[in-house]
Amino acid sequence: MKRMVALSLLLGSAACAPSSDDAPRASGGGTVLVMVMDGVRPGESLGDEASLATGESPRDFMPRTWSSLVPQGVRATNAWTLAATTTAPGHAAMVCGRRQPLANFPVEDSPGLYRPELPTLPELLRRSGDVPPGQAIIVANSELLSPMTQSLWPLDGEQHAGEFVFVANQDYDDAGSGSDDLVIHQVMQRLIFDHPSFVLANLHQVDRSGHFGSYYDYPDEARLLDRPLVELWEWLQRQDTFKDNTWMLLIADHGRHSISDDDPTWRHHGCSCNGCRRLPFLLLGPGVNQAAELDDPLLLTDVAPTLAALLDLDMPWADGMVRDDLFQQPTGHPGRSGVAAIAVSGGLVAQVVYKDDPAHRSELRLDGQILSDPQAIAVEAPALATDLDQAWLCFREILLEPQQDESPWIPRCLHSSDGAQTWEDIGAPTATATADWQVKLIPWDGDSLLAVYAINPNGMAISGYQAEQDRIEAALYQDGSWIVAQAQSVPSFPTFIDAVESDDGVLLAVGASRDGAFARYTRDIYTARVQVVEGWPRVSNLKSMGLAPSMGQEGEWRFEHPAMRAGDDGVLELALLAFQDGANNGLVLRSTDHGITWEEPGLLNLPGSTMPNITPRWVEDRAIFAVVDRDTGEARLCAGNLDSEPVCVDAMSPRILDLAVDQDMVYAIVDRSSGEWEEARWSASELGI
Repeated sequence: MKRMVALSLLLGSAACAPSSDDAPRASGGGTVLVMVMDGVRPGESLGDEASLATGESPRDFMPRTWSSLVPQGVRATNAWTLAATTTAPGHAAMVCGRRQPLANFPVEDSPGLYRPELPTLPELLRRSGDVPPGQAIIVANSELLSPMTQSLWPLDGEQHAGEFVFVANQDYDDAGSGSDDLVIHQVMQRLIFDHPSFVLANLHQVDRSGHFGSYYDYPDEARLLDRPLVELWEWLQRQDTFKDNTWMLLIADHGRHSISDDDPTWRHHGCSCNGCRRLPFLLLGPGVNQAAELDDPLLLTDVAPTLAALLDLDMPWADGMVRDDLFQQPTGHPGRSGVAAIAVSGGLVAQVVYKDDPAHRSELRLDGQILSDPQAIAVEAPALATDLDQAWLCFREILLEPQQDESPWIPRCLHSSDGAQTWEDIGAPTATATADWQVKLIPWDGDSLLAVYAINPNGMAISGYQAEQDRIEAALYQDGSWIVAQAQSVPSFPTFIDAVESDDGVLLAVGASRDGAFARYTRDIYTARVQVVEGWPRVSNLKSMGLAPSMGQEGEWRFEHPAMRAGDDGVLELALLAFQDGANNGLVLRSTDHGITWEEPGLLNLPGSTMPNITPRWVEDRAIFAVVDRDTGEARLCAGNLDSEPVCVDAMSPRILDLAVDQDMVYAIVDRSSGEWEEARWSASELGI
């Protein structure tokens, strides 16, 4: 029997505090239905401003929706995505409640191991009880959605994947249907026969028509969504099974260009312009505020924790908020709180801290100082480096600028020469960051700084689809300015990056893929060398480590999250995450010649699965992995190397959000109670090192 709670629509008086029984919930046959109008801007659907495609009012595109559905629900007038504005990263944010690096790699027979790192809403629903796959469904006429039914996260050591229903083209089975109506028809069939609890339907033809159709195909295809969406909701209200316990959300995963050299302008998407970032949003269902408008910023990452609350589920990994302001009564489910990310060096601790304000959700603090812009809606990815009294701090932040052309992620770097008492802004080596931008900082030659980072602006990581924008850069800050060098022949979609100083420069390692149709299945670790010659950084070509063939085992492998360590006498060590056939492993390699050649990799004998979102860290000669214990399901920190068995300690928490090391001290962000994140510390001796 499905794990649900009874619906109560008997609302108390405004003077009474709501009890948990007053909150909107899905009943035993309740359903949450998400209809994703892929790539549709608010101007062609549910916005307030005229269409940039035709000059018409949004009401002209969806007259029945505006006259019939909008009065029944709550419309968010200020909805955004902060992810890379393409399909895969947008949907990962929507179903996980947290943005993750995920590219639009073509899907062949199956997604393989290229899936989100954190649990998706369909698999959390299945895990909540005896819920079969058909109760948690994703329906789409694009195979790009197939990875969203299941993540790499080890949930109880079992598979909890939802079901993916592909609506194929009648003439080409491996292509998606050219009709969004057929997707909606498939949704209705599954509702009739399976009564699912969660359905996400991606209407991809409207986006496809924008990319490949004639001049007005996109606006015309957007008009065609009006009738079937209204008829779907009216049909639900005529069914006793659905009419009083079904929620329907109309939303997009991204928008389209509003500033572009394309003709027409709306042909593509993938940048940080507001046309790509702004989203339509309308929620209908019991307990929802009716004929209402929500003006506070609402993010795509708010969708999963809010809909999970309707299904009586928590999503502690989500950094999106449970949006109780959409409902007449609060859902009663907690939102995230506490520490979101951490960076440590030289005894300094920089923390990104969650806030409850929808317009200002996080801020960066160090020793009581708030170093991020107070107007930023989000602050992420702090990196910290120190050398005596010198300190450098870099991070990314984003401000929503609805009156401007775009709202980009902004890279920021600060410098202190007095032990972090005061800070000055030294600019950043790149003009704009990306949604996944993170930097590795290395103090260099006194008061200079070397920074290495990856740029992957849009998740379109296949050759011919703007993949030429992907790059690896090394930047040297000296004498008040940045000097930037780029690597040549950058592999597809570089993500997690680390670097370490060795005797002959700096060696960097990054997770990336080969270009082409099989990029999804060829995630590997690439290395390159950075040298500074007469004050100018230089980056060698990136070289694949070719780890999969060296594993000596058949099957598909995926390698991510490299972490490097420099030892004595030219010894380098590399720790990373290796995924294979549902197993999450810790892998360690060693080089004795400054990273020119590497010995055979070794899988550590860990007592469970590595957490797929946590980069390992080095303490002395031991790699620290965050592990989900196979017996208890609790988080453990395990220290190991090629020469010894791992030693583990309990983290006293079911999950870890971030991990950092400063000399012999390990810092972790742990969950104390369903999204209450706190900093915890262990010394090397406490870890058995």
